[in-house]
Amino acid sequence: MKASRLQYVLPTLCLFISGFGDLRARDTTTVDFQFWSDFTLVHHFNETWRYSGDQGIRGLFTNKNWTQIYVRPTVIWRFSPVMDARAGISLFQTCNKDLPNQTEVRFHQETNLKWPYVVGFVFKHILRFEERFFFNQGFDNQFSLSFDDVINRYF
Repeated sequence: MKASRLQYVLPTLCLFISGFGDLRARDTTTVDFQFWSDFTLVHHFNETWRYSGDQGIRGLFTNKNWTQIYVRPTVIWRFSPVMDARAGISLFQTCNKDLPNQTEVRFHQETNLKWPYVVGFVFKHILRFEERFFFNQGFDNQFSLSFDDVINRYF
């Protein structure tokens, strides 16, 4: 196979395979239509430091059982052209119709690697440690470590 064909086949193959990661049985009797509205603000202090913050609202159109409002500021240190480190705090307020309302504070630390760049695609690898603290009875605090791969198309 020619190198130019491989550059197109490899990202397509990765996209196809990654689609199988979320296959599981689903309850088809309940259908909810969610809306997520987000606004992101980015401020560059200089070439290596920047602030990024997003805020928004999430909820259900279909039965209005819950609505969530959040704000999530993050500080980013770009220490190489392909890699950065991030730290942030998040505040989530979830208003439930039939359950107690939920207040949650999250802290996260993560590193992002954008590599390789292959014919209009960039592979983004994210390693994130997140601490979640709930201020309600019945919810346990959670600590998680996640690794995500994202493929972005750029023009």
